[in-house]
Amino acid sequence: LSGRMSAVAAAWRADRDSNASFAVMEAFPQPVATAMLEGRRVEPISKDMVSVMFSDIIGFSALSSAMPAAKVSRMLGRLFGRFDRLAQAHGVQKVDVIGDAYIAATNFLQDQSQDHAARLARFALDAMAAAAETPLDDSEDTADGTERECVQIRVGMHCGPVSGCVVGSQVFKYTLMGDTVNTASRMESTSVAARIQCSEISAVHIARQAPDITLMPRVGGVHVKGKGHMQTYWVSPPVSGGAGGAALLGTED
Repeated sequence: LSGRMSAVAAAWRADRDSNASFAVMEAFPQPVATAMLEGRRVEPISKDMVSVMFSDIIGFSALSSAMPAAKVSRMLGRLFGRFDRLAQAHGVQKVDVIGDAYIAATNFLQDQSQDHAARLARFALDAMAAAAETPLDDSEDTADGTERECVQIRVGMHCGPVSGCVVGSQVFKYTLMGDTVNTASRMESTSVAARIQCSEISAVHIARQAPDITLMPRVGGVHVKGKGHMQTYWVSPPVSGGAGGAALLGTED
């Protein structure tokens, strides 16, 4: 009997360790997860040019007050599930989810130096379209022919130097840090519903890497906390016969 109990206990521990390893691999970037599982110190990673994107849901605080928490949770699950699949399809790294905010990046863990801005811009455009097809309420009755109300997001993008590290002593979390991340967040917070706003440096990289994507300067630019006035650009899908971002920025060559 004791032999059977020992075998059962060993199997349970193996299953537990396997599940724990899977959870770590799912929660952290692969090189970080491997180092953690092997008991090695996780060194910070720094890159000189990373594209970072923030998105959030328009009116999320009001939605959270008006809808039961279970419905809000299901809505976020539907939305971010679609974003995750799009991130995988575009080769974009999902960095974090904080409430209704989705954070993603390119050219951080993989070498995407030739198309990091283009990848993230195309992901952002697809994410915007996916949000517009995601119902706020999955139980909403549409028998009267009215359309379901869907999610609206706003998006911000910026690129520049970024560092990533594991923070926390009990609940670990991998996060990206630096002025680039803060500026990307500001691009999102000063954007508007159903629009993607990027900084001028992001616009330059998008225009060079994806000249078909439409870039339009935001009239008057925006005032950004800690930065002052910034000229920013709206990112839109390619338009047949349009000038394209390269022409608008004067970077076609």
